[in-house]
Amino acid sequence: MTSRGVCMAASYNYTNYRGRRSRVAPRNPLMDWWIPMTPAQSVKNDERQQDLDLFYKLAKTCIEDKIDKAAFETLLIASCSLRQAAKMTGFAKTTLARRRDQLLARMAIVCTQDHDFMERLLD
Repeated sequence: MTSRGVCMAASYNYTNYRGRRSRVAPRNPLMDWWIPMTPAQSVKNDERQQDLDLFYKLAKTCIEDKIDKAAFETLLIASCSLRQAAKMTGFAKTTLARRRDQLLARMAIVCTQDHDFMERLLD
């Protein structure tokens, strides 16, 4: 066997190995794997938990349709990339990016208008 044949065999095995790795499907953030478990009773009464609950409540008022909900869950909560979010939701990357930016702007307006939340956030 020549040295060229050895290189071709090694290259073929490396390509097959990379091909198997790239076919692994990422987890779907719309499923329940990323949702935090219910905190203990002592943690529920914590002030930080109350702030987070209030923030989620305010953020959910900004969601207008299913595209906004998909952008919120995949990009903001699960921290997926635009490419992963587009694959999982079926919406275009540009649509998700535009909706994410609009959603963040709406969330900023809503959060700044709630004076109690802003005082607790800045303390």
